[in-house]
Amino acid sequence: MATPLTKSIDVDSLGLDFESLRQDGIDMLQDLCGLIWTDYNLHDPGVTILEQLCYALTDLTYRTDFNVADYLTDSEGEIDFTRQALYRPQEIFSSQALTENDFRKILYDQVSQIANIWIKPFTPDSGQPGRGLFTIYVVLGELIDGLNVQIMTDEEQAKNVQHIKQMIKLVYSARRTLNEDIDDICIVQPKYCLLKGEIEIEGIRSPAEILAQILFDCTQHLSGGLNVKRFNNLFAEGLEPEHVFEGPITRHGHVVSNKSNSNTEEFTTSDFISLIRKIDGVKQIRSLSFVDERGNSLSNLQCNLASRECARLLFPQTTEQEKFLQLIPTQGLLFGGHDQHSYDTQIRRDKNHALYAETKLELTKLEFERKAFRTKNEDADTALQLPQGKYRDFRAFYSVQHQFPSNYGINRYGVPQSAGVQRKAEARQLKGYLFSFEQMMGNYLENLQKLPELFSPEILEKKSYYSQYLGDSEIPDIEELYVDTPEKISNLIAEKLTTYDNYFDRKSRVLDYLLGLYGESFSQVALRRFNQCHRNDTEQWLLDAKATLLKELTDLSAQRAVGFNYLKSVTSKSNIARLQKRVNILLGIQSPGGEKTLSKVLAEEGISLVSDKDFEVAIGKVLKPKSDAALPLIDFPIDDILPISLDFPIGETFFRNGVFSSNYRLITDGQNIVVCYLNHDELYPIRRFKDYQDANQWAFGLIARLTNLNRQCEGMILVEHMLLRPAATVRFQNKKFGTGVDFYDNRISIILPSWSVRFSDPEFRVFAEDVIREHCPAHIYPYFHWLNLKEVHWFETKYQLWREQLRQFHFNHNEIDKNASQELDLTASQLVDFIFRRLPPLQEYDAGDNLI
Repeated sequence: MATPLTKSIDVDSLGLDFESLRQDGIDMLQDLCGLIWTDYNLHDPGVTILEQLCYALTDLTYRTDFNVADYLTDSEGEIDFTRQALYRPQEIFSSQALTENDFRKILYDQVSQIANIWIKPFTPDSGQPGRGLFTIYVVLGELIDGLNVQIMTDEEQAKNVQHIKQMIKLVYSARRTLNEDIDDICIVQPKYCLLKGEIEIEGIRSPAEILAQILFDCTQHLSGGLNVKRFNNLFAEGLEPEHVFEGPITRHGHVVSNKSNSNTEEFTTSDFISLIRKIDGVKQIRSLSFVDERGNSLSNLQCNLASRECARLLFPQTTEQEKFLQLIPTQGLLFGGHDQHSYDTQIRRDKNHALYAETKLELTKLEFERKAFRTKNEDADTALQLPQGKYRDFRAFYSVQHQFPSNYGINRYGVPQSAGVQRKAEARQLKGYLFSFEQMMGNYLENLQKLPELFSPEILEKKSYYSQYLGDSEIPDIEELYVDTPEKISNLIAEKLTTYDNYFDRKSRVLDYLLGLYGESFSQVALRRFNQCHRNDTEQWLLDAKATLLKELTDLSAQRAVGFNYLKSVTSKSNIARLQKRVNILLGIQSPGGEKTLSKVLAEEGISLVSDKDFEVAIGKVLKPKSDAALPLIDFPIDDILPISLDFPIGETFFRNGVFSSNYRLITDGQNIVVCYLNHDELYPIRRFKDYQDANQWAFGLIARLTNLNRQCEGMILVEHMLLRPAATVRFQNKKFGTGVDFYDNRISIILPSWSVRFSDPEFRVFAEDVIREHCPAHIYPYFHWLNLKEVHWFETKYQLWREQLRQFHFNHNEIDKNASQELDLTASQLVDFIFRRLPPLQEYDAGDNLI
């Protein structure tokens, strides 16, 4: 966890123990009324009341001294960590795959058919970009070849290879870094070798078990150093969660890489000798070398990606190959090669063959266990014990009046029936006097019970102070003093608390604290200036944005530089780059998690923006009030605003300025009340009403509708230049910026609409660009393009077509069929030209959507 849930408070050091509280109370009484109150002994009623209240305060202090986990535990004994935004170690410590080695681990973990894998930067030809492109080299099949002979036709083999390549693409595309992609996936061919030598063995293990372990461990070492460990074993070794879950999280255990990711790697016999010596049952190694299938000596084993060859260990396939590696028990009996005893040649051969047959079974078991572990999900939750608490009913209230001596008449026994009216009245008066103290203590306990609600990104009710109703079960005979029903009393107390409850400020500070646990912050001071669409709910809008950031933190933090998945549909939920998602939240954009079509918001509502001139013509002549002055709108309750339909042309300026009530006036033309739009001291009539209230309400409905449309039109499109490169069968377009930097290398474009009220504000544009630059990966340069409605419509249409073509191309890629790549390249080139030409006017495109 990011914060300990076991911290406790030393109440004595804070002076909250009974003796300290009592002494502080006596000192204050003496200072306030020392000349009036002459006796501070125990029999004094005032001292008795003081002591009882001090005792009650110590109980409150006691209830704040439990482990933090106890305050978050529900009645079922569980902690809802997600609700409390307390993320599990594997969620908050892990990160996206960033390095080449990270992607090796992810792909090795997800694709079980991979025996070894390397990821190398793409080396471009002259005139081609290369930054952000990678070549993946893969070794397929079993770790040790020849163990299970599976005969496949060339066609079946080709389909199998294509299937594995597609699986690699699926895994990579879901996790790829912004503006990066795979250039090619190459299959590395095996170059077979066998071990030759004499190994002396001892102990109770059978020779077949020892030989199988030798071959298995040598194969693992030869595989390139990728292996998997169980999370349980890592924690048992004493590793801390921040080290176990460092880097990308893997599903089938913790993937460890013991080897480098170099292009060429050599393996010497000394490596294998030190490895074999550690195997239980091996006494000594008399000799060891590498040979090919015919027994010819090899100086060393090598993995060379340039030639696409990699050394692979081969299980002996013939009786001659079975003689290469000899096991010699301490007693002197020889397995393999020439026996020192005078056995018949056929007997020796059969015995040796039986050893390798048994070894094959043992090796198959080891390989089966390895495969089972690689394909079985390893649940990190069960490996790591999360904090647990004990449920406590903190709101349970026990009145201090129960502790008073019986002669006070306020405990559960009350005043004797024989007491006079005055005595009963005095008891009720004291009970009423103590009620205010007890109500505050009861509220305090209710706040303790509500800590899970307060310290949570969930916004259920707009209050941070809580109260509880105290009835006869809590305070003896208190209900006879109430002048109203329990429900009204409870509501009255809650209403009084709202006077002191600055909910938005307190909740915002709580969310700041929760974000601070993970090293995050969300300053909304600058964003508050741009609340044109949230003037009536600014605080709620800001709070919702901060809560959304906290809820999405594990995705936005661990995957902060991940791009969109081009193998998923553009309409798929949340299929956008994490940079885009984070910026949407930080800018307070509605529906930040999904890709929306900005230019279709108005079209789907049956609304089209017209020029200001056409708007003025459609609205009609300008009105000038005569005797009656033009009156501003009167504030109208938001909850009573009714939705209206926009059945008149909407001008571009009116669409933005129409969200402000200060831009409207109500005038009378002698017969009707006219709702007018005020622009440059001129009044444009929009709608006429007989009733003044109807006109005022309709005007606010119009404002609400325009405000909502402006919110929906806010958003962005993040375009990764590298993905716009032509397909592999076509050479790159040689486009470079004035500085000589290639168009595709480490460049993205941010497409933003210019027609909404916030996005047309020059100061907001500066603010938005600064936010994007701040959170954009340091090596990537963003270009900003603020487009009008027609330009965005053209670009979105092409962009969505390109996204779908890109998805289809990667799913159905066939190098023989060039149609898919040609269609993809055509659409991509139009987008590239549009961006590269710095957004020329739309009329420069002909009917075929080509640049003139």
